Parts: sequence; C-alpha cells; structure tokens
Amino acid sequence: MIELDTSLLAPEITYVLMLRGAQLPALEWAERANEAAKRHIESLDDINLFGRPTLAKPDMGLAVRALLYLWNGWLQEAVDTARPVPNPERQYLIGLCHRQAGQATEAKTVFQAMGPHAIYSPLAQYAVETIRLMGVVKDKTLARFRQIMEFDPVWEPFAFIDLYELARAQKLDRINLEVVRMLQCREWEMLFTQCYETAVGESLLKKLAAQSPEMDRKRRLEKQARDAKKRSRQYALDEMQKQKLEAAAASKADNTRQKPAAPAKPQPPAPAKPKAPPVPSVGVVCPACSHCQRVPEALRGKPTRCGRCGASYRVPAGKPVAPGAGHP
Repeated sequence: MIELDTSLLAPEITYVLMLRGAQLPALEWAERANEAAKRHIESLDDINLFGRPTLAKPDMGLAVRALLYLWNGWLQEAVDTARPVPNPERQYLIGLCHRQAGQATEAKTVFQAMGPHAIYSPLAQYAVETIRLMGVVKDKTLARFRQIMEFDPVWEPFAFIDLYELARAQKLDRINLEVVRMLQCREWEMLFTQCYETAVGESLLKKLAAQSPEMDRKRRLEKQARDAKKRSRQYALDEMQKQKLEAAAASKADNTRQKPAAPAKPQPPAPAKPKAPPVPSVGVVCPACSHCQRVPEALRGKPTRCGRCGASYRVPAGKPVAPGAGHP
C-alpha cells in the first residue's frame, strides 16, 4: 500500500487486502494469485463484506469486489464481476486487467473508448512528483511520460501501457521499475477509493479528518521515494555480489577443466631393511656318517643332530673343523 489507509475500510475488506500484504506489490499481480483471498471474497455477501446493511450504490459494490479480485491476482474473476458495473469504472477495470495480462493493444482500445476519468488529474500529479523525487529518468519512455503530464497534468494511460510493457520485458533498470510499480499501485488505490466511497456513500477523507489531523502528503511521498531507492540500491548490491560469486565459480570450473593434472610425484624407494649380522658358525663332522655340516658357534660343547642321518652327537669344544674336512 502507498497512501490507502486500510483502517478506514470495512474489516473484511481490510482483511482481504492484507492477504496480499502491506508491501508494494510486484509488477504482475497474477503471477502469485492468492487463493485464500479469492475464497474469502466469494464467501461474503455485501452486508458482511462492507459491514453495513445496505449500500448507497450496490453496482459500485461490485466494482469494489472486482478490484479486490484484481489486487489478489484474479484477472478473469475481476472482469466477470465488473461486467454489471456502470461506465467508466467498468471500462477502467477491464482495461487494467488487459494491461496486467500483457494485452497492450486490447488495453489501449478499452482506455480509448473510456475517455477521461475523475482520478486522472490527481494520479498525474502523483506520477510527476514520484518521478521527480526518485531522481533517475534514464529511460526515454519514462522521460516522455513525465513530460506529457508536466505539459498537461492529466494521466496518460496509453503511455503508461508502453511503460508497463517495457517493465514486463525487463528493459528498465531497478529504480525505474520501482517507479512503475508505485504508479500502478497508486492508480489502483485511487480507483478503489472512489469506488468504495461511491458504494458506501461516505468520503474516506472526511472520515480520516474526523479521526486524526491531516497527514503531510509530501513528506509521506518523500519517504516512499527514499524507501524505494534504498530497496533499489540493496537489490543492486545483491546482484553485484551474486554476479561476483557466479563469475568466481565459473572461473574456478574453467581452470579445473583446462589445467592438466599434475604428474604424480615419484615415491622414494622404501629403505632396505638392514641385514642381520651373520651368526658365527663352526664346521663339525658326524661320527656316524662322516657328514660335515656347520652349526652355530654357540653350540660348542652341546649336543646337536646330523642333518643327513639324524644321529645325535656333541659338538667339540676345541678348535673347529675346517669346511670340507671328513669323508666325502
């Protein structure tokens, strides 16, 4: 919401509006149509929806319903509900639905047949002030849109349809896109306020004046512009950070694909195990078969067994026999 004070509305209508949220809506409202809002609108008759036994203009009560459908993204339901509504509000509602659906030609045809409307002058004033306060008009279409209304302070629906199409095609920068969203939201609010006041037969401005001092509109508008710029800057920073991370990830992936794998480093040979020192041995001759064999020197004076015949004998404790001694 921008300037519409929902506390002045019937509770059920405020509830339906808040189902969409209090923040500035996205550019295309039908992208996230609110199913809960649709069911709630359908479940209420005029007495419960408006919180009063009768309406001053029941047919304008249908216009309010159609605008609630549109606000929550239900374009066809809005068009069907608006058919019994008298002109020019019926044509205005259908033109808005065509514009939201991306049907620029059909929207222009409807607005051309509709002619001027009571909200065109205040809406043009709001648009000129908003574009000036935002301070960035890089797009030629947006600059031309502002110049048209500065020359003749009346809302230009055909130029705004072209501007909306540029926004849908993502051909506007973030700040200019924010401007389009703000203008679209304020246009809906003004049309809704007029239809609501006509339906209930009561002025919301007079009700607001009776409840609280008059609000400083210019200061509120400047705050909206500051908030919009802040959101745009934060979005730009987030986008830059995202692009940097994506570029770093892509560069890393390219380097991984292009860089040849490093050859495996040769492993040093395992160190050879140190050889055990040779065990001192002595040569002995078997007394049974004269077989000569070597036995550890530690066996001197101890019994041993012949490796050929298996006979047991004692290793001499004296000087060892030289290898090869004995009988062949």
